[in-house]
Amino acid sequence: MMYYTTTGKTVLCPVWNVEVTLNGKYIFCDDSNPYIAKFSNATCPIVENSKLPLYKQDKSYKAMFCHKQCELLYDFFPTIDTRKDSYSQ
Repeated sequence: MMYYTTTGKTVLCPVWNVEVTLNGKYIFCDDSNPYIAKFSNATCPIVENSKLPLYKQDKSYKAMFCHKQCELLYDFFPTIDTRKDSYSQ
């Protein structure tokens, strides 16, 4: 069974100049240390919202979209120790 944890961080979107909270997903995969998780991927509310039909989109991000992969989605720690109080950037 795979276990995941998430961490969020608020950034300024360089394309739309709005603050968004990115959600980083980490996977626990090292059996030698069950508290260490490795970065898997990250999501952005603008990207996720743009995948929805217009009538289901959040008004805050309506009609916003990104044509390229945002470097902010990869700007997370490669590994985290979940025993620490704060492991987001």
